[in-house]
This record gives sequence, C-alpha cells and structure tokens, in this order.
Amino acid sequence: MQAQRHPGLSPARHAGGGAAAAPTSPAGSAATPSTYNPGSTTTGAGAAFGADPSRQAVEDKTILMQVQNALQKSFARETPPGQRVWVWSYEADEHDPQLFRAHVQVPCWGESFVGDWCRGKKLGQRSACLVVKAVLERRITSGVAGS
Repeated sequence: MQAQRHPGLSPARHAGGGAAAAPTSPAGSAATPSTYNPGSTTTGAGAAFGADPSRQAVEDKTILMQVQNALQKSFARETPPGQRVWVWSYEADEHDPQLFRAHVQVPCWGESFVGDWCRGKKLGQRSACLVVKAVLERRITSGVAGS
C-alpha cells in the first residue's frame, strides 16, 4: 500500500478567549499565502515534488507521537495516569466526502485547535497536530508549557 503525501501546513488556531484570524481558503480552512495552493488541499512543503512517500508516512506517525509525548511530559503533574492529554474529533466537508478537518482539545490548557481541510482523517489529524506542536513550542520557549 502506498502512503499518501501530506501538506505543509500553517492552520488556524481556535481557542477560547479569541485567537487571531487567519486567511481562509475557498473551502473555509485557514491557510497562509506560502502554504495555500488553491488547486489542491494536499500540497505544500511536506508534499514536495519527489518526496519519498514511505519516508513521509514515517514522519507523520512520529510527529503525532512526539507531540503527544511532549504534552504528557508537560502535563505530568496535572494529568492522572490514564487520562488523555488530547481529545480528537473530525469534521467532514458537506460537498466532498473525502475532505476532513480535525479538531483537537487539550484539556489541561482548556483550549481547542483546528487543522486545515485535508483528504482523509489522518492528514487532518496531522494538520491539527502541527498547530498544537507550534503552540507547545511557543509555550516551552516562554516557560509556560504545562500551564
């Protein structure tokens, strides 16, 4: 089975208390001029021409594991064993049954994040994961990762 290529993404962050608005694509997903390709929902820096699909699949799995591990480490004191550090849900496009947008809630932060519209739930999950990763990195840099 051949792995799908994944987009390089800069999705919008949705959190309680008002997040900055981001430009949206015609499908309503957040994108930036450097990553949004009007002809496709699955192209970008991560799907560069000539990219090895099997290598991309491995990178996609490891990014999810890395972010989950970093969240677990950040919330070790606040999260009892067995409690999830993030909760996933998916939104299907009304007109294209293959398009999904992942939503992820991080209960310890009291915030939710949304990825871009992508072909398939796995791609959507990766997109939202990259949003959480960016926020986590900013929190670590500023010294407020676990709060």
